[in-house]
Amino acid sequence: MRRISTPVLCIALLFSISFQSAIAQCGSPATFTTGASYNFNTTAEGFTGDFAYSSGGSGQLQSSSVSAGTTKELVTPTFQLPAIATTIAWGFDLAGNAAITSYTVEAEYFANNSFSRVAVCSGTTLTNGTNQTFSAPIPAIISGKLFRLVFTFTISGPGSNTKTIDNFSTNAMNSQTVLPVKFGAFTARPATSGVQLNWTIDAEENTSGYQVERSADGRNYTSLATVTATGARSYAHIDTKPLAEGYYRIKAVDFDGKFGYSTVVRVKGNESAVVVKAFMSNQNQLTIQHDAAPVGSRISVTTADGRLIRNVAVANGAQQTSVDVSTAKAGLLIVRFEATNGQAETIKIVKQ
Repeated sequence: MRRISTPVLCIALLFSISFQSAIAQCGSPATFTTGASYNFNTTAEGFTGDFAYSSGGSGQLQSSSVSAGTTKELVTPTFQLPAIATTIAWGFDLAGNAAITSYTVEAEYFANNSFSRVAVCSGTTLTNGTNQTFSAPIPAIISGKLFRLVFTFTISGPGSNTKTIDNFSTNAMNSQTVLPVKFGAFTARPATSGVQLNWTIDAEENTSGYQVERSADGRNYTSLATVTATGARSYAHIDTKPLAEGYYRIKAVDFDGKFGYSTVVRVKGNESAVVVKAFMSNQNQLTIQHDAAPVGSRISVTTADGRLIRNVAVANGAQQTSVDVSTAKAGLLIVRFEATNGQAETIKIVKQ
């Protein structure tokens, strides 16, 4: 029998304890008297994901055609916790004939010009009922930050079913400042009628609409159309008079005038691809926009003389990756994106 030294065993136990605490079980019940509440009488009230407003009853959020073995995501509006809060608490009414066998709760926050998520808690079977309440410790990383809760429900059971959520409440307060729109995938592909543009939204709040922009050189853009934001998960537009070579991007515009951009897709002939770009989000954070990454894709960052700074795996399907380059000195950096489908791009960027 191989003997395990005491220090190694201690480290393993500490890792196990830390990991388990990061995915603690959601507590129930919870009691809270102040915070935000939503009854969904006429709209989805800023909730996004796989649940949409339904006029059933007095109004509710509903996910239809729910098949066994799938997951469904619900994303809340932007919250901020009171300074005296020690836990995150929430509650809702749950109904529908789709069975939830497990679920996770995460807090999504925005820092260094990119989105990150931290685990809040997880749970097992959720049964139907009214006034169900839950709670969990506040992850330290979101203390004092704006965030939104992301619920991921795992579905089981035969056939195609529905799940509804109503009367959501939380001890967190609605924030006067909202998190920016979060783009999912953006594609632009040649089609019979022109260039078909499709984009998905992972989180949409306070967004008035999306401007479809096109450029002939990748630098100077003009607006082709405006698509009204409806709270949907996906949007589309067709450019019926495309250029021989065109660059496309989507501009998300908020009601308060703030805006943000999707990745850029270049279309030439029958080919299209995301234009690989790199920019410094701040002094130590490098953001790379790239084509949807297949499993096994990687990004490396080296200095001009070939010294490796970072070599990171890219999340499957991601179109944007953030890399910490705090250990790199000011100067020229070489960024290389390598996908397992053979695509490879190299970009030079200067760290100030």
